[in-house]
Amino acid sequence: MPTGRQASPAILGAPRIWHFIIQSIAMIIIFHGDNEFITKRKLKEALENYSKKHKSGLNIFHFTKENFSFEKFKNAVETVSMFDEKKCLVLKELFFDGEHSDRLAGYLKDKKLKDDKDVILIFEEGKLPEKQSAEIKWLLEKPSLVYESKMFDANTLRKWMAEEAEKNGAKIAKEAIAKLSLFCKNDLWRLSNEIAKLSNYSKNISESDVAMLVSHEEMDSDIFRAIEFLAKKNKKEATEFFYKSRSEMAKKANMHPFVVQKSLESAKNYSLADLKNIYKKLLLADVKTKTSQTDPLVVLDEFVLNLR
Repeated sequence: MPTGRQASPAILGAPRIWHFIIQSIAMIIIFHGDNEFITKRKLKEALENYSKKHKSGLNIFHFTKENFSFEKFKNAVETVSMFDEKKCLVLKELFFDGEHSDRLAGYLKDKKLKDDKDVILIFEEGKLPEKQSAEIKWLLEKPSLVYESKMFDANTLRKWMAEEAEKNGAKIAKEAIAKLSLFCKNDLWRLSNEIAKLSNYSKNISESDVAMLVSHEEMDSDIFRAIEFLAKKNKKEATEFFYKSRSEMAKKANMHPFVVQKSLESAKNYSLADLKNIYKKLLLADVKTKTSQTDPLVVLDEFVLNLR
C-alpha cells in the first residue's frame, strides 16, 4: 500500500514534523498507533510548534466524535483565516472508525486540501485497522505525513525512560530504570509522572530513590483497575476495586473503613488546585523526614502551618 512519509519515534520529533509544514511539504498529518501516550505527546508537541508561529490562537479548531458537525468543520475550512495565519484543524478519532471517513474523504478530495498551503489538517487516530478502506488508503498516501506510535519493546522502553529523565534535567541509573520498570510495567502515563517526580527530588536518580519514592503496593493496582473500569463504564467492577482499595487503606492506617470513607468524602471540599498544592507540600515533607535529621513531628508541624 503506498503511504505518506512514515515517521519513526526515534528519528522524527515535533520540530522535524513542523519542518515539513513550514516548507509546505505536508499539510495533512496523521498521528496513529496503539501507543496512545506517544500519539498524544507528539500531537501536543506539534500544536505547541503551531502556536509559536501562529500566536493569535484564533485559527485552531478541534473536532471529536462527541462534538463533530460536518457543517462546522466545513465552515472552519472555508472561512477566511484571520491575521494571515495558516488554519489548523485537529480531528480526533474521526476517520479510522469509518463513520465519517466517506464524507470527509470526499470533501478533502473535492477541496484538494492535500495541496492547500493555508490549511493544516491533523488527524489523531488509534490503531490502523487491519482491513483498510479506500478512504483510509487515500488519506495515508503522499504527501500526507504519517506518524505511527508503536508500543515499546523492553530496550526501547529503557531508552525512553533515560530520555524522559534527561528532559527533566536528570540522569537515571540503569538499576533505577529496572526497578521503575518493575513497579510501573509499560504504563507510560505513570512512568512519565514518576520520572518527573524523581527528577524533582534528585538530578541523579538511583535505585534507592525509586524504592523510596515510587509506590508499588497492590492498593495502587486496585485503584488503577477501578479507574480503568470506570472509563469503560463498568460501575460494578469499579465499585468492587474501590472498596477493596479502601479496605487496604484502612488496614494500613489501622482505621475502621467507615473512618476512611468519611475522610474520602471530606476531599470533595477541596479544589483540584488545592489538592495539587497540598500533595506537593506533603511530598516535600515526606522526603524531608526520610533524608534529614529533623524530628518528623517538627516536619509535620511545618507542613500544617504552611497550608493555606
